[in-house]
Amino acid sequence: MATKSDMSGDRPSRIARRIANHALFTYAENMVDTLAALIAFRTVATPGVPNPEHPEFRRLKDYLAKLARSLGLDYADHDAAVVIGTGTAQDRLGLLTHADVRPADPNAWRTDPFTLDGDSEPGRLLGRGVEDDKGAIATALYAMKAIVDHGLPRRRRIELIISLTEESDWSPFRKFLSRWKA
Repeated sequence: MATKSDMSGDRPSRIARRIANHALFTYAENMVDTLAALIAFRTVATPGVPNPEHPEFRRLKDYLAKLARSLGLDYADHDAAVVIGTGTAQDRLGLLTHADVRPADPNAWRTDPFTLDGDSEPGRLLGRGVEDDKGAIATALYAMKAIVDHGLPRRRRIELIISLTEESDWSPFRKFLSRWKA
């Protein structure tokens, strides 16, 4: 049961800290493995090929669908975006990310930019999209999983919204937003 101090807003509640610690200590390795898998998808726009029709993006969506289901999350493909969620409440909390990346000049990287590198700079994970935005996707997925694990009652449905066109062309994502019932 939440106490008054848990809801003060000054700091994360005990429940939030417990779930965050659970995510970190239970899923840290899984998060890194998922990040490595996400980095390996060469989700760079190709002129003349809409990202949702690009084979690499389709493979990414297949991977995300399987991963979401294995984590106990639901998955919906909306062409230029996918939504991975948990909960059934009408009120929703959306986490907006993207899975497309800018082209990577291999000469500017110590290793293949589409292979997660944890050795070149000890203590850091390097790869195309680690910070923008594939790391956020991996982190959000396991944070959602930790919430599911704890059976935490929620007033809001949590939705991870992953755009496939942020780095190249916003119009397909805008179209998704215009049709999506927020």
